[in-house]
Amino acid sequence: MRSMRENTEHGPAWTFLTHHARVLARVTADAHTPLRDIAEAIGITETAVQHIEDDLCQAVYLRQVGQDGSVYYELGPCPRCVDTLSTG
Repeated sequence: MRSMRENTEHGPAWTFLTHHARVLARVTADAHTPLRDIAEAIGITETAVQHIEDDLCQAVYLRQVGQDGSVYYELGPCPRCVDTLSTG
């Protein structure tokens, strides 16, 4: 059995951030990054990125802007984030 401390050819066998956190970080760094580029950078499928972006929009972490071929995402007014920041 492989230990979580062992590395694979692509780096550590585990990651501190979830795929959702990594997609969110990529989108907020550059909202116009194509899904396929985000997927490649993270090491997941483009379909998985699309599902994660849908999850993040439903949770109001992201907001979809634009239509058709010019869709991009921006940071949404996440109520949980605002509550955490205002009480912290």
